Amino acid sequence: MNFGWLVRRALLSGLLLLVTAASACVAAAPDSAAAFFIRPQVSPQRVYAGQTIVIRYLLYYRTALIDPENELEVTFPNCLVEAYPRSEVETTERWQGATYRVRQLGKYAVTPQVAGPLPLPVVTLRYKISAPPDPEDFFGEPRILTRTLRSPAQTLPVLALPPVPDSIPFARAVGQFQFEPRFGPAVSDGRRLALQLKIRGTGSLQLFALPAPALPAHVELFGGAEQRGQRLTEAGLRAEYTYTGELYAKYRGTYTVAGLRIGYFDPAAGQYRLYVAPAYTWRVTSGPPAPAPARVSAKRRAAQPRLFVQASLYQAHDYYRFYGSGRFYLLLGLTGLLLGLGAGLHYYRQLPPHTLPGRGKVARYRALWALRRVAARPDVSAAEARCLAADEILITYLCRKLAWPRSAFTLIDFATHPAVQALPAPVRAQTLHELQRHYKLRFAGAGAEQCAWPQQQTKLAGLIHQLDTYLHDQAPDQRLATAR
Repeated sequence: MNFGWLVRRALLSGLLLLVTAASACVAAAPDSAAAFFIRPQVSPQRVYAGQTIVIRYLLYYRTALIDPENELEVTFPNCLVEAYPRSEVETTERWQGATYRVRQLGKYAVTPQVAGPLPLPVVTLRYKISAPPDPEDFFGEPRILTRTLRSPAQTLPVLALPPVPDSIPFARAVGQFQFEPRFGPAVSDGRRLALQLKIRGTGSLQLFALPAPALPAHVELFGGAEQRGQRLTEAGLRAEYTYTGELYAKYRGTYTVAGLRIGYFDPAAGQYRLYVAPAYTWRVTSGPPAPAPARVSAKRRAAQPRLFVQASLYQAHDYYRFYGSGRFYLLLGLTGLLLGLGAGLHYYRQLPPHTLPGRGKVARYRALWALRRVAARPDVSAAEARCLAADEILITYLCRKLAWPRSAFTLIDFATHPAVQALPAPVRAQTLHELQRHYKLRFAGAGAEQCAWPQQQTKLAGLIHQLDTYLHDQAPDQRLATAR
């Protein structure tokens, strides 16, 4: 018998048993429930609808992982989501008495849009780990096992915003913001003033709507432009909003522009906040003087009939009793009749022009009648103001004939309209010249020397007569509605 061969086999078997036992002791940790897991982390825990929060998916592990899957595909319903760039940095953290290595699988800036329960997506990933060799394996090679990890199912309660107070104009902004308003400098002839507002802070401004500013009389705001931007930071979403526009004063004088009032919700404090910008005093030294307001003399005011008679509710004489009398019901019937006529007139004006044959023909009579009334208006005493009012009558006439809303009228769209292209060349050139002179006079103050009155009135009346000869009632322009 070969005793050497037997001794070598016994020694090899004992060594294999020792290695197997040692490997089984080391591999007990990966097979346990706390060896590795996925944990979602939400910051902050208290969230309102419209508030931006940060959600991270973290992988905790205490054993080596082979070829791990790190790509996540998650969807947050009814939310605006911005994903952070992928990070390869690993940290060490103690969790429930054990030390883990922590790897960030995904980080997202999430803005819920609807109040109620928000279920967090369940992440499922597959990992490979090294296990001890099979006892029946003669060579003792370690095994590669595949494990599937799932993050726990969690639901995040999203709170609804409290009712907005009547005194706060809520601008649909939730977060903590800083405001930087700026006026000036005055441009052109001093009748235009630059207006700018910058908003910065932590939160989302994608749905922000700037409230309309309160402007003084004879001041208009035009050329408004908005710019929105946002970037991801460790604290969350950093948003920026910039509004730029120009104020235009029709007349010279001193104007006080009230500060903007913007309301937003502060989730950290759990209440609405109101920002009020400081007022701005603007002195305009160029342009025509403002028309004097119409005054009513005391003698004329005293001659006006009084609609109400002061009397006691418990007066005995039926003559002084108004409620329940015939005069009360007569006044009530007349009020209802006037309201019905007003509603019918409003409905008539809202109908498309092509549904009412001949409606565009009334535009010429209205325009000529309005031109004759320009000189009698108390608010257009200066020649420049008369020309501006007469030009507005011409534009209103063109809008009625071409079935355009006044707010959608532009010089470019008018010049390219098929009906305008069909006009004779002299009529079309004169019309475009008058419109260009109007815009220069209104926004740049140029061309005032051409505003001789009543020559300008006669010229526009003749132009309207010529245009009415060639222009016919038009149906609403579908291209214009689609483009806008």
